[in-house]
Amino acid sequence: MSILKFEDFNLSPSHRKPLSWLQTIKTILIWHGLRTHALEQTGWNETRQSKKAVLHEKPIPWWTYASIQLVDQIISTNSRILEIGGGNSSLYWMGRGNQLVTLETNAEWIDVLTNDKRFNVEKHQIIHIHNEDLISISNQLENLIFDVVINDGSGDRAAIGEYLATKVSENGILIWDNSEREPDRKTIEHLKLKDWKALEFYGLGPINAYAWKTTILYRTNTEQLIMKQ
Repeated sequence: MSILKFEDFNLSPSHRKPLSWLQTIKTILIWHGLRTHALEQTGWNETRQSKKAVLHEKPIPWWTYASIQLVDQIISTNSRILEIGGGNSSLYWMGRGNQLVTLETNAEWIDVLTNDKRFNVEKHQIIHIHNEDLISISNQLENLIFDVVINDGSGDRAAIGEYLATKVSENGILIWDNSEREPDRKTIEHLKLKDWKALEFYGLGPINAYAWKTTILYRTNTEQLIMKQ
């Protein structure tokens, strides 16, 4: 970690007043505390430096940290997972040993996933689709139902959100990343009118130096499991 020096702040003589210096020192100490304690403990420093969503060099989803922690506690390794859009979350689920179906548009990323040491042909299906639209996705899923469905692709998440909710088991959850976006927020509000409940996790996550929101949607059957955590 680089050491901050006072000259790095380029303070002009007009700013060299006792109160100003005191405030500057306080700001430096606060930032140093965040970097060396809170951000280090969450693994954010590691992800910022490596530009990868990892924790102790192991892949984690690119969601907010609080949502990852909850999912890691309530979702068993026996759960069946569907994700729209592959990524580090795919490696995370594969590493846990979950059954996984991933619909992905990027052929190069499919090669990365299927050649990873965690890939198990008996448990993991990485399916190439040309578009993340409703027709392309529904053609692949037919009557399949999953314990966890993840709406985290590069396409129009709002357009497929209500359909994906129908692919969630009675005791399952729907994970919706970047849910602060206006079209996504409106679809989530519409689902909540259909007896879905939502936990919203707004905060920091891997790599990015800004906060965003990951929403976990669930129904009454799943409520007790979540509230125990």
